[in-house]
Amino acid sequence: MFKYTLVIFSLLLLANTQALFSEENDLKKDPTALSPDRVPGYSTEPSSNEQPIQKESTTVDGASSANSKDESDSKSSKSANPISNSKSNVPISGPESKKNGFVKGSNYLELKGGASLFIQGPVVDNISNTLKTNGFDSFFTYTYGSDAQKALLYSGIQNYKGVEVQSTKFGFLYEKAYTDHWGFGGGLDYREYRVNNVPSNELSRTAIVSTFRFPGAPAPSQEDIARYIGYEFAGLSSYANSLVSNRILFLEINATYHFFPESVFDPYVRPIIGLGYDTTTKGFAGKVGGAAGFRYFFDYGIYLALESSADIVYVAQDKIISSKAKDRFYEISYSFSLGKKFN
Repeated sequence: MFKYTLVIFSLLLLANTQALFSEENDLKKDPTALSPDRVPGYSTEPSSNEQPIQKESTTVDGASSANSKDESDSKSSKSANPISNSKSNVPISGPESKKNGFVKGSNYLELKGGASLFIQGPVVDNISNTLKTNGFDSFFTYTYGSDAQKALLYSGIQNYKGVEVQSTKFGFLYEKAYTDHWGFGGGLDYREYRVNNVPSNELSRTAIVSTFRFPGAPAPSQEDIARYIGYEFAGLSSYANSLVSNRILFLEINATYHFFPESVFDPYVRPIIGLGYDTTTKGFAGKVGGAAGFRYFFDYGIYLALESSADIVYVAQDKIISSKAKDRFYEISYSFSLGKKFN
């Protein structure tokens, strides 16, 4: 019994001794676990020439903790420089796209060309009445013709429908966008007016001997009278077309309201005032009216426009303020434009 007791005691003593040596070895492996007074010459503070010892731990899969060290260094450098960190978080974007359509601060320049759809008014009526009275060469018919011939000539004159006036126009316009909807500008507008359906008795006026038209001249023979009266009636159905009546150059100012700013489809309305000079009558002219239309924008600020306008045009021999009611006419016209937008 004593023998077995001695063996068990010996084994316990041996196990206790081995555990003690094992603990001392572990403490020696990690001197930072000991107090400084137990390790001669060892200090937890690093010297000026030494870097503190950093422990490397190994993960379960065997990877080194150096990666975590790099990540911590990166985080510390980012936190030390907050300005660069904030800049790095700002998304990088390309240049801002240019706005199309009608944009505040932009400039617009366009070339225009068109024609009239309708012209009527006191000026047109006055021309028609004057030609109805004096536009037919009726000297021989009323002087030598029979009552039936006189009645026929009178009926033909009264059935005269009057003249037709048409115009063509071209010019350019400048506009600057001062607000999101309003633009102001001006331009030049040249208009050429042509008169159609003008009675032409040039044949009878040149064929009849001029001495027959003076008082005291010998009376023509019956053969001459019959021939000349035939010329008179021929003039009832003979008309000269496209005779130029007026050429007017207007200097105009305008204000334009745009409904859809910054849109490729740009409808607008525009009041217009213009002062002009008539190169045919050597007099002044004026106009007041309005226009409505739309622009359609393409790339690079290029656009096309279609416009319809209604104007009251005043023509006068002297100053425009002395113009009378009979010196005006009303015009409805259209125009196409090619324009360019400048930022």
